[in-house]
Amino acid sequence: MKLNKASIGYFININFWRDSYRLQEKKIDLMEKNSHFVTLNVNYFSRIKKSNRRLYSTKDYYESRVENNIFYDLSNEYSIKKYAIPKNVYGLRNYSFISYGLNLIHNSIGLYLLKITDDFIYNYYKKINTIQSFYGGSIRYQNNEINFSQNNIYYRNEYKNFRKVLTQHTKDNKEHVVIRLDIQNYFDNLPIEKLLLYLQESIKPNDKVEHNYDENTIKEIDTFYRFIMDNKKGIPQIDNCIISGFIGHLYLCFLDLSIDNLMKSLGYDDYRIIRYMDDIYLPFKPKDSSDNSKSIKEAVELLSRIKDITFYDFQLIINNKTKIYNLGNQKDKEEFFKDTKNESVLEFLDVPIDYGDEQSEEVTSEQTLEEIFQELENIKSGGVTLEINDNEINQYILHKIFEKPLSNLLNKSEYKSRLETIFQDFDFDLLKVSPLVLTILVMKSDTTKEEYINYLLHKEASTSNDRILVIEALRQFKFEHDDLFQKLYEDKHFNEILALYETNALDYKNPGYFNLSIEFTYKILNNNPLIIKQMELRVLNEIRTDFSVALNHLVNEFQSICYLLDARGIKNYKAMSVEEFLKIQSIDHFNCIKIRNMFDRRNNNLVSHSGDEKIQGKAVTKEEYTIYKAAVSSCLKHLEELNLSRTTN
Repeated sequence: MKLNKASIGYFININFWRDSYRLQEKKIDLMEKNSHFVTLNVNYFSRIKKSNRRLYSTKDYYESRVENNIFYDLSNEYSIKKYAIPKNVYGLRNYSFISYGLNLIHNSIGLYLLKITDDFIYNYYKKINTIQSFYGGSIRYQNNEINFSQNNIYYRNEYKNFRKVLTQHTKDNKEHVVIRLDIQNYFDNLPIEKLLLYLQESIKPNDKVEHNYDENTIKEIDTFYRFIMDNKKGIPQIDNCIISGFIGHLYLCFLDLSIDNLMKSLGYDDYRIIRYMDDIYLPFKPKDSSDNSKSIKEAVELLSRIKDITFYDFQLIINNKTKIYNLGNQKDKEEFFKDTKNESVLEFLDVPIDYGDEQSEEVTSEQTLEEIFQELENIKSGGVTLEINDNEINQYILHKIFEKPLSNLLNKSEYKSRLETIFQDFDFDLLKVSPLVLTILVMKSDTTKEEYINYLLHKEASTSNDRILVIEALRQFKFEHDDLFQKLYEDKHFNEILALYETNALDYKNPGYFNLSIEFTYKILNNNPLIIKQMELRVLNEIRTDFSVALNHLVNEFQSICYLLDARGIKNYKAMSVEEFLKIQSIDHFNCIKIRNMFDRRNNNLVSHSGDEKIQGKAVTKEEYTIYKAAVSSCLKHLEELNLSRTTN
């Protein structure tokens, strides 16, 4: 089939698709050796039979479902569900649970962007010595090949480098002030079209031609992310998704450049822009560092300029967690290192690496373990006050349990006994102040493990805070604990996630397009890019709940299908032609009437006749749209049955 420029296949070829598949399979493989990859979404991927997963990687599958954009309305295979996870006691973070096939497309687009930006990133951006940024991965195309390993898709090495760089530029610079920037709901607010336009200006012309990076590709990528983000800004935040991390990092590379331009234009030469994903630090030497108040005033003025750049040029908002630290002030310096370690560590499974920003003398594993036990006692005694003020918790020291010597010590019976003592009469609700670490610790002893699981199973409340405790407990069992898993069903906001999670078999023959078989779906959609485009636009307008526009596309889509199937060869194919065709095919009279009314409703619609003063149209409601769409589905199902009977006879 000759590809239309208005399709994913215009820029994503089979090689990107197969690389996407290999990336997904690598994460599944790593579940066995690295608990970082034991997450709900990756576990769901692993539950799909390997033979079914392999089917996705074939050229036939890619060409028939993906490159032509048919996937947009194959809802049984391509779907994404939203859920919330706690962000301290007050906030929530928007997460996405994504189907295997849809994540492959997301991966493919990210890998495409990775490849076309390689020259810009490595031959320009990374050569700017005042900018050092990291996103938790180091994947790269070299000689058109890309390899995935634990080293380049597991964040630990990149995070170590980030901590090392940050410490180098802050530990002994007493004359420096640090601005720490925090972006509000970054993944949800990233304007993907803005990123694509920045790339349009930055990628070499030859690279754009070679990889078909033009207004068609920009439109297709923007449309895809509007589709999976419910027509809102942003990119999906998916557990353990290196691709979302890379795309988010890529956009902020341009913010780095803008901040760097600002610093140079203001005459600064002693500064660094140090970033891990959207965690941005700007240590700089003020022009007048002799006076503390003047230094802070200078930082405030600089921050104001950066806030404006971030808002007006990048459509992002700096939130009130942004801080300024004067490293010449001992109190500020201590607060800086405490904040940077605690804030960053919350996002990861393993402990971040300390490069000397604490005490210089060597601390033994036993001494560190005593600090951990003391922190547990503090949590136990702190009670509910810590739930509402969890910044008092030393997350950094708690996450030291991931260091191998400490992990080995905690497996000794004497330390398990001490944990049992601490967790006696412990308010297990407090585990939500550090769900991952405290879940691991409470499960070190069989006694406390049993007590905690029993607590979860009998807890009546069902909120996102409760859900995260159940999920973290399930992770310790690699999601193989039936009673705990059933507990998730008590959360009504999680039902759609569970329905997708339980769908671990690929229903290849019934992908979801108007409940038609895949054979009939191919018959009416393959080699018909205009019908596919009408379907795609219909789906997007259904998502944005603009049913007047969606109805227009539904009518166009159905009319085009009827024209395709109608053997009478009518050139000027209108509503009357559709009606006659349906009658010839013995479509139920009541459905014929609904289709007839659907065409009339389309004509009595200000969307299709916005300049006609005679039209007294009103918006199409969801209820009436649903009736018309059901009639279309019923007609198509009848036409499929007729087609099948003629084929078999």
